[in-house]
This record gives sequence, C-alpha cells and structure tokens, in this order.
Amino acid sequence: MSTEAGALLPGWRDTIVADLGGVGMVFLVPDEGRLHQIDLYLVPASRVPHLRATVATALLLDREPALVPAEGTAVAERFAAEFLARPRSCTELLIEHLVLAVLLHKRIRRGQRFVAYSEWHRLHIATKDLIKAALAPASRFWGWYQLREEIAVTPIGRACLGDLEAAIGAPAVPLAADVDAAVERTLALVERACPEALRGLEDAITAYRTYLELL
Repeated sequence: MSTEAGALLPGWRDTIVADLGGVGMVFLVPDEGRLHQIDLYLVPASRVPHLRATVATALLLDREPALVPAEGTAVAERFAAEFLARPRSCTELLIEHLVLAVLLHKRIRRGQRFVAYSEWHRLHIATKDLIKAALAPASRFWGWYQLREEIAVTPIGRACLGDLEAAIGAPAVPLAADVDAAVERTLALVERACPEALRGLEDAITAYRTYLELL
C-alpha cells in the first residue's frame, strides 16, 4: 500500500472488523488533498466460499485461485492466528490512535453518534494499551486493573496516567476539537514514554497533522 498507493502510515491492524478468519488492515491514503481510509482484509482462499455466502459484498474482480493444497491452507490460517495473537508495539498503537482519529472525524461529520461513542472508547483503550506497552510490557494484569500500582511508580508513569485521566474525563461523544486534542496528547505521551515509536514517522506525522486540519 505504501509503494503502490502512497499510504501515509503503515497499516493499522483493524480491531473493529468482525473476525472473518483472516487479517484486517486500515491504511490512510492521500489523494487530491484529502486523506482517505482504505480497508484491506486478507483471508485464506479456503475461507472465500463461506464469506461469499455470509457477507454482503459488491464484486469488483473475480479471479478464482488455483487449487490450494491442504498444507497451504494450514500455513495461511496459522499466519492469521499468529498475526492476531502478536502483542502490538508502541508504534502500532500510535498508528491506531492516528487512524481512529480520522475515523472519528468522519463519524462526527456524519452525525453517527453511536459509532463515534464506540470508536472514542476504543481510542481510550488504545491509550491505556500504549502506556502499558511502553512502561509495563511484562504486566500480568488484564485490561485496566492495577494501572496505578504498575505505572505510577515513576514521574513519567504519573504523567502518562495524567494523560489517561484527561482522556477518560472527556465527553462521552467527542467533538472534532476533542479528537484533535487527543491526537496531540498521544503524540506528547509517546515522546515522553517511548520516543523510539516515532522513529521514521516524523515526516508522515507532519503530513498527517496537515491533512487533519483539512478534514
């Protein structure tokens, strides 16, 4: 997607799409001064007949794959399972924030308050996951448990939890300004807690900020 379509950032591992037996990715692609969302779902060929029978789609191109041997199917299914099970890095969680912000701006413009509520909550979870990935990667506690006990033991940790407090204290359904503030808060958090996550993304984030202003 970066080479052929000029995607601004690496793809985000889609956590919104239903589990269809494969891997979903979301890319942000600039075109004619706008930032567009492109969803890509990769599924083993063995799953295609089931998807055609159960998922509403518009067929654009139909090229039947060659017969796939059983071992090929097993490799594809194992790849999907391992990809989804792999812990996300700080860079991936940063990209999740940036993609969700674009989605949220779209929901706000369309007046889709229920979907905006869901994606806003997902953004807060990504912030929590980012803090844990940066400061407590070996945590044995699930979800939101024991955050203060694990994180608030250093000045950086306390500052990051302050960012999380600010995030969850925002309105339940955001305005565009709330989303923009969340992006800037996340970028400051990353610079403080895991600056290596920004390596190689500086130019892309500068361009992203410009596109965000044009939304």
